[in-house]
This record gives sequence, structure tokens and C-alpha cells, in this order.
Amino acid sequence: MADNRLTCSPMIDWLRISVRDGRLIPLTGKVVVDREEFLNKLQELDDHLPDDLKTAREYMADIDRRLKESKEQAESLVNQANEQARKTVDQANKQAQDTVNQANQQATNTVNLANQQAQDVTRTANEQANAMLADAQARAQAILADAKAQADSMVAESEIIARATSQAQEMMDNARRECDDYSMRMHASVNQMLEQADMALSQQLDSLRMLHQEINMNQ
Repeated sequence: MADNRLTCSPMIDWLRISVRDGRLIPLTGKVVVDREEFLNKLQELDDHLPDDLKTAREYMADIDRRLKESKEQAESLVNQANEQARKTVDQANKQAQDTVNQANQQATNTVNLANQQAQDVTRTANEQANAMLADAQARAQAILADAKAQADSMVAESEIIARATSQAQEMMDNARRECDDYSMRMHASVNQMLEQADMALSQQLDSLRMLHQEINMNQ
């Protein structure tokens, strides 16, 4: 088989001479050649290129094709990964929102329960305080009535009356003091119960604030 390079060499020389000796176009640096003849020579040159060069060109074309296919596959994988990532992010956001909603609902339920408990404690304390005050007033009225009854039952004689009056006054004074002392104890007891109720309510509110802060931090 003849060496293709020997066949190609005259064609290359002809192309070089055609460009070198072609008619110049003024002020452009370009030349005029016979287009059809030039293209025919290029085709002949292409037909007589060495087999190794053709193989290399085909190999490069195959590489370009494979690179294109690899690029398309890579782009497809990237698109799939992006879509999967978007779905994962959307699902994570939904789960986070559901968790926040559940935490808010739980906090609302806890607040409502604490308010109900505080109202129950306050109502019970008021009822107990009213009952104790009513009992203290009843006892005071009974003591005063007994003292008045004893004073009224005393005889009308002057000495006995004076002594009876003194005793009655003393009994009434003692009764008033006892009544005042009992009333003070009752008020102190009621105040203590109310303070305990306020303390319980304050603890509930502090717990709610801490729960609310934890929810905000988790968000």
C-alpha cells in the first residue's frame, strides 16, 4: 500500500501555492481562490489522509460523543439529586412545622389547665375564708348574746347591779377581745391561704414561661 503521506504532500503544496499566489483583494490582506477547485482539493486531501489519523479522528469523535453522553447523564443525576434534596427539605420543613404546632397546642393546653387550677385554688381559698369569717362572726355574736343575757338576768339591787354591771362589762370586754383575736387569726389564716394560692399560680406561670422559651429555642 502506498504511503498516504506522499499522496497528501502535493495536495498540501497546491493549497499553499493557491493561497500564496492568489489574487489579493486591495486593503484587506485577503486573496481570491477558485472555491470549487479548492474544496475539491480539500476533499481529496481528506480522502488520502493516513489511516492512523482517520482512526484518531474517529476516536476523538467517539470520545466527544461519550463525553456528551456522560455530561447528559451527570446533569440528569444532578437534577435527580436536586429534586430529591428539595423533597427532603420540604418533608423536613413539614415535620418541623408539625412539631411546632404540636408544641404550641401542648403549651396552650398547659396554660388552660394552669388557669383552671389557679381558679380552683382561688375559689376554694375564698370559700374557706368566707366560712371561717362566718364562723367567727357567729361565735362573736353568741359570746355577746350570752354576756348580754347574763347581764340582763342579774338582780336590780344597787350593789348587785353594780357588781353585775362590772362583771357584765368585763365579760363583754373579754368577749370583744376574744372576738377580735379570733377575727385576726382568721384573717391571718385567710391571707396565708391566699399567699399559697398566689405562689402556686406563680410557679405554674414560671413553668409555662420556661416551656414557651424552650419551644422558641427549638424553633
